[in-house]
Amino acid sequence: MIAGRLIKKREEQLNMTISQLLAEVENLRRTKKKACTLLGIGPMSEPVLRAAFELGKEKDFPIMLIASRNQIDSRELGGGYVRGWNQEQFVTAIRRIAGETGFDGLCYICRDHGGPWQRDKERSDKLPEKEAMDLLSEIRFGYMSGLLDLPKPKKRIYQIMMEIQPGHLQRMAGQELTEQSRDVMRAEYLKNVFLT
Repeated sequence: MIAGRLIKKREEQLNMTISQLLAEVENLRRTKKKACTLLGIGPMSEPVLRAAFELGKEKDFPIMLIASRNQIDSRELGGGYVRGWNQEQFVTAIRRIAGETGFDGLCYICRDHGGPWQRDKERSDKLPEKEAMDLLSEIRFGYMSGLLDLPKPKKRIYQIMMEIQPGHLQRMAGQELTEQSRDVMRAEYLKNVFLT
């Protein structure tokens, strides 16, 4: 069944957050034994966006556009490989194409592979200690609050925070390291912890 058709009042549907939509879908599954599919679409081009909105309009279902940071990213980081769009250009294109197709339903802009070390350039960069600690604190908060929907690393965040300190990095390397060498090693260590 289509999610949009399961929700009784269209006005209620148009004001739902994605969390409310998912809760409603789960409630329908649990109480009425009705299942539905929510489809996330990778916005690879304007024709893909157009097709998604046309189908969403025809079948009355919410659209979830899920872009990775490599696909769509901030202007400061060079945009993404999808038309070189940054977030603002992406939203402008979404609004324009939704209007052109007459789509007036729910559209959620989501992030796939969000967070640090998900953009190719970041994987080859160095990571200073303070920035790494700030990112780890944000990641810890994301896991604790349920906002971060990524697999947790095998090690606890506090253990990771200890292991990226200068003394630990030097001990792992078996030698004294320059600050720049520690920053490179820290970035590599964190990539291994979070991406493997």
